[in-house]
Amino acid sequence: MRSISTFALVLAGTAASADIAPDDLWQRWTTGAGAISVVEGTAREEDGTLVVEGAVLRLGRGETAPRLAASTLRLVPVEGTTRIVPPESWTVTGGEGVEARVTAPELDLVVGGAPDAPVYRVEEAALGATATVSDAGSSTGLTLTAEDLLAEIDPATGLGLTAAALDLRAVPAADAPESVSVAYEGLHLSFEGPLAAFSAPATEGVPFAMSLEAEAGRHVASAVSDQTGPITATVASGPVRTSVSSSEVRVDALSSMSGVTLTAEGPALPLTDARVEIAALSLGVSSPAAPVEGPEPVSVDLGLAGVSPGEQIWQLFDPEGALPRDPAELRLSASGVLSWDMAADPPAPALERAQLETLRLSALGAALTGQGGVQFNPPATPGTPGRPLGALGFTLEGANALLDRLSGLSSVPQGQLLGLRMGLGLFTRPGEGEDTVTTEIEFAPDGAIVVNGTMIGRQP
Repeated sequence: MRSISTFALVLAGTAASADIAPDDLWQRWTTGAGAISVVEGTAREEDGTLVVEGAVLRLGRGETAPRLAASTLRLVPVEGTTRIVPPESWTVTGGEGVEARVTAPELDLVVGGAPDAPVYRVEEAALGATATVSDAGSSTGLTLTAEDLLAEIDPATGLGLTAAALDLRAVPAADAPESVSVAYEGLHLSFEGPLAAFSAPATEGVPFAMSLEAEAGRHVASAVSDQTGPITATVASGPVRTSVSSSEVRVDALSSMSGVTLTAEGPALPLTDARVEIAALSLGVSSPAAPVEGPEPVSVDLGLAGVSPGEQIWQLFDPEGALPRDPAELRLSASGVLSWDMAADPPAPALERAQLETLRLSALGAALTGQGGVQFNPPATPGTPGRPLGALGFTLEGANALLDRLSGLSSVPQGQLLGLRMGLGLFTRPGEGEDTVTTEIEFAPDGAIVVNGTMIGRQP
């Protein structure tokens, strides 16, 4: 993964070996040789500076690519590079109903490298943007602010970016009661891949192979709803890291957070401090990027560690302190194989195999584990699951002790506990160890569903 410092070295090295003058950059734009091309604009020279008036630039390929419009752009030669001086604000439009106004009064945008391979650099800029996204008669307002922004952009190979702080807010129409905001501190982002792939029409066959890594020292996301009274839900975390890589056929993603706190507040809530803390959270997904010939593996991996409700939540459900308050843990790992019926329109997916590799859940003094796998016969109807064949096994420890504790709580209906006890008796059998029960679920070749040796149903 190419980092910010690597991009800086590339820029410095290419600037030393080849100059890029304003005329070179303008010619590349006007011929459409790169990712940026001129739609409108006239250029004139003024004391060595190229002044472009009425500039409209296409950022990417195809007619649907975003467009930047500025009243003037000044291309100034500076020691073998070209400095682009935009007005204090300009607009960017993309697709139907998307328009953004960008404000960056002190933006320092330098273009280095060679005339046939320019590299763009933004140095320590403060940037603000407001956008309106309209769709089917409704509109959403977006605001974006960034502090101490540093970026190196090579349209052919990717970009690197850092920002001391970045804040994004979305607010629907003026009379809508919802809003969403996301903020990062100490953001680092790197992307490898051709930037034109984001805007290239599918008919151009641009391969979308890319990799993305992002990390931040702090992350805060909040949503406000006022349907039945103002309620603000917030997710805050310490270090957060995300990586995504894709090819023409696959996508792999991994995201992790630590020191996560979930809170909800508002006059409609019965608690003044409704919070849940999570020591660590991770999610990994691997899947096909699009329907393809032949089977393709899929997988998901989810982990939650140190899940602890706040004291007010405990007091709401367990004021007597009868339940163990050890932090909860969850680990889920599953995989499978997908195939497609390519003759269908659109291609219909079918799951060929599914494997529960790991299931571990511990909470309230009880623990559940599970493993197993099934194979699916070809479906009779495209797009529907086939009949499974295989087995799943589960072990539950501490269930009876937990039910005994719950029976002493006034907040839990006794009728529900009686139903749970009956379910344990019907669908489990004693396992090894004290207060341990197991369940074996078998999907037989003849379609029978067998639980602990007893058939309870038959598949169609």
